[in-house]
Amino acid sequence: MKLIYCLMIFFCPYMSIGQTAKALKIGDALPAVPAGAIINYNADEAKLTEFKNDLVILDFWSTWCVACVKAMPEFATLQQQFKGKVQFVLTTPQEKEKIEKFLTARKVDLPCFVEDKELSLYFPHNSVPHEVWISHGTIVAITYAEEVTAENIQKVLDGEKINLVEKKANFAYNIFQPLLVSDNAGNADDLLWHSVITGFLDGIPDGGGVMTDSMNRYKIRVIDGSVARLYATAAAQDNYDFIIPNRTIIESGNREKISPSSNPQYTPEVRQFFYSYELAIPATAKAEAGRFMLEDLNRYFGIIFHIKGSIEKRRVRCWVLRKQEGPLMIQTKNGPPSISGNEEAEIWQNEPFESFFSSLVYINRKQPYPFVDETGIKGKVDITLPLHLNLPSLQSYLKKYGLIFSAEDYTLPMVVIKNIH
Repeated sequence: MKLIYCLMIFFCPYMSIGQTAKALKIGDALPAVPAGAIINYNADEAKLTEFKNDLVILDFWSTWCVACVKAMPEFATLQQQFKGKVQFVLTTPQEKEKIEKFLTARKVDLPCFVEDKELSLYFPHNSVPHEVWISHGTIVAITYAEEVTAENIQKVLDGEKINLVEKKANFAYNIFQPLLVSDNAGNADDLLWHSVITGFLDGIPDGGGVMTDSMNRYKIRVIDGSVARLYATAAAQDNYDFIIPNRTIIESGNREKISPSSNPQYTPEVRQFFYSYELAIPATAKAEAGRFMLEDLNRYFGIIFHIKGSIEKRRVRCWVLRKQEGPLMIQTKNGPPSISGNEEAEIWQNEPFESFFSSLVYINRKQPYPFVDETGIKGKVDITLPLHLNLPSLQSYLKKYGLIFSAEDYTLPMVVIKNIH
């Protein structure tokens, strides 16, 4: 029986006048629940314990619930099918007169507790239909209405061990709070996919990173980054070179909001322009993470600053590294691969030239022009890299290895942040 469930947004109290009702669970014995008003029965009041059938199914419902009303004829049919063994008992908090008219008009003659204040305390719920199965005085199941089938009823009557899906109620859920925040409706283990953008977060070290967690979720996190840094991080998911600031072009009048150039980010003057971001997705979608992040940023900052970011090929000024004519003085002596050194220099032995160049780029990341490798060198090299040379001194130093830096206009993929027109 497939039903569309009706939600009731209410909070069931656990205290009744002069009594504390204990919420019952599967496996509990049915206590002496106080008598309540009832219709379609041989008395005006009754106790739930008066029903001695092999199986009693207590159905919580309301007149406004389409699924509840749709289920009633099916419940009546099942009661006839298991006549004498199964008793369906309806219950609702609604007033007696209204329920009498409602059930009479639909020719439903199942007994129904009305104006209920007690049964809801013993069986708290936050949506209807809500079904409580009671077999020989013991609660054996609390289910959704679709679990109420002839097959399941027969199994209970036959004493078979049966695992019906338990219908639970989470009264800590707050409709006005974000999901999973402070365990609202669940916790972090329930998170399958999310992205979040916040303002400046106090008291957390600047940083972030990427990881795959124990639940096989791939995560990108940036803490207190500028808008430019967020866009660079998104682009860097496909090419880490984009994380270097000189690989970003800002074509917007909001430059100081996109990449504040003065004051630490924690100062009141600029902290409003720093943001934190997190993306969590299935690890199988890791290859798409950069695109997802870029889309998130464009949606949010498109509204806030009327900008968008993309990766475009641009003709820009670059420092291009090439080979000079003559022999290269970086051939490896094939010793053990290692990177050593001190505060003054890195010593690379039998290490890939590509890795060496990446380190060169990172050390000079504050240079206004991007660095480009046009040497065509493959394989491993031996070379020493000073850490504190200015660019003219670095140019002169690399010449002894047969390498030369020159400033050139070069077509290069760049992160471009520009106004939306």
